[in-house]
Amino acid sequence: MPIDQQIKTLRKSLGLNQTELAKKSNISQSDVSEFENGVRLPSYPVLERIAKALGADVVLKTKRPRK
Repeated sequence: MPIDQQIKTLRKSLGLNQTELAKKSNISQSDVSEFENGVRLPSYPVLERIAKALGADVVLKTKRPRK
């Protein structure tokens, strides 16, 4: 699942609105909206703060190139 959908799904599952997540993550509500709508991606430090606010971990997955 893309990161924008993961953020939105986790936020909603916790009953938070965008403003509440923004406050917990020390970012603006417009940032949350842009991340959730795929307008832009959060930087890694911001992603860590969002994850912490959502009680989640940041996990990097990589794929091997197809041969």
